Amino acid sequence: LGSLPPGTPGECWFHELCAGADAFAARVKPHLQGEPLGAIDLDLTLEPFRLTGRLPLGMPAALVHYRYADVRAKDLLRAWIHHLCLGIGAGDRYPGRCVVLGKDSGYALGPVEGAESFLLGLLELYWQGLMRPLHFFPETARVYIASLLKGKTGEEALKAAGRTWSSDRGYSEGQDPYFHLCFGEADPLGEEFRELADAVLRPLLERAQEEG
Repeated sequence: LGSLPPGTPGECWFHELCAGADAFAARVKPHLQGEPLGAIDLDLTLEPFRLTGRLPLGMPAALVHYRYADVRAKDLLRAWIHHLCLGIGAGDRYPGRCVVLGKDSGYALGPVEGAESFLLGLLELYWQGLMRPLHFFPETARVYIASLLKGKTGEEALKAAGRTWSSDRGYSEGQDPYFHLCFGEADPLGEEFRELADAVLRPLLERAQEEG
């Protein structure tokens, strides 16, 4: 881990990595123009919750999240939560736009009507999750909701989610020992999974536009 093969294979791999990193940097650079807007200390009250913390306001054009890796559901969720919080608590100091860039793709989020309701819903689920394990598996849920948004039937979307859950191409959420510990042999993609996927990811994926 963190090392290259010796000799010519390692040299070729190194040049390939450099080329990929340079191309990614070129994609990110236009989104980082201007002076950073600094950070804001948020103090939001969404009964019965109070949410406090410091978040960056981003650049003049957008709050930019970027990582030289494939965009994962966790990346989108982190950006979504930051975007909602800043949209509610930062007023005109926040550009109102959030960009998520990865090696494979990019997404943009604009101003969100009803942001308080979406954030409160996430806080309520977080509170439930502190008391019991929830059937929410981010990557599998992302495939499920994305399939529905593309017009697939519920059955087709579940099949696509099932292939992601049990994929044998690298690591999949179905291999996670903690999920097995929490849920045993219960159907991982049952009614609770579908409801949680819809509540958490549908508002996000409906609003995420592809970004170069």
